[in-house]
Amino acid sequence: GRLDLHAPVRRYLPELKDSWADSVTAHQLLNHTSGVTDAGKPLAFPPGTKFAYGNYTYALLGKIVEKTSGLSYAALLAGLFRQCGMQHSGSGLQAIHSYVEQADSLQEEPGTFPVSFVPAAGVVSTAADLIRWNECLHGGKLLSDSAYRLMTQRSSIRPNARYGDVGYGYGVQVDDRPGAFAHQPWRHHLRVYINADVLSCIRHQSCYS
Repeated sequence: GRLDLHAPVRRYLPELKDSWADSVTAHQLLNHTSGVTDAGKPLAFPPGTKFAYGNYTYALLGKIVEKTSGLSYAALLAGLFRQCGMQHSGSGLQAIHSYVEQADSLQEEPGTFPVSFVPAAGVVSTAADLIRWNECLHGGKLLSDSAYRLMTQRSSIRPNARYGDVGYGYGVQVDDRPGAFAHQPWRHHLRVYINADVLSCIRHQSCYS
């Protein structure tokens, strides 16, 4: 009730200098039809007319969530992780140790992950915790029925060279088979299959030379 998905993002982020903030909505950010590419850049296409996946849209959504909740994104994530019993998950590079391979050793390297990018790609987790997350998310423990329907119903079409045109909801690719969803930003592809007894997760990774 705090967020109107079809209101211009300017309502929640008045500090944005881009003129597209007067026409782009959270709905279009969520299903990647906004045309937004980055701050200070013009739209790639009129909002709502095409699909184009983009990480900057998640950065904007993270800011909107912070504004409407009054909490930091990190605090919101921590609350969700506690609710789902995810004890081995965190946000940003503070959750892991990074290393660079040297000639005869591994050297720890300080993380430089920008806080603003955490909503797009800043969660570190384990396979067991991701199962707990999916059980909470798809088991009705995190979203209302109406919010879950919005997330999992197709509201845009994503052209795909391998599978043809596929449906897309809010951050998830919607399969024609009931209970089958995917997230495929670029090279990494996670598919989730849900039925009454089993939740299966399959991760694909494409490698290019």
